[in-house]
Amino acid sequence: MFKTDSSGNGAYAAPLKESPYGKWQMLMIVLHPNGDPKDMKNMVGALSAKLMQSRS
Repeated sequence: MFKTDSSGNGAYAAPLKESPYGKWQMLMIVLHPNGDPKDMKNMVGALSAKLMQSRS
């Protein structure tokens, strides 16, 4: 979970033990208008992006 500043800017980083490519197809950021991140029924999609395989 992360919160944005008053301008809507935010950042999140997490270490991964292995690449999610092939397991996950998309990364989504959602809003919880009521402030409860456990309330999955009332979440609103804010941003989504397909995951691409790394070329490293």
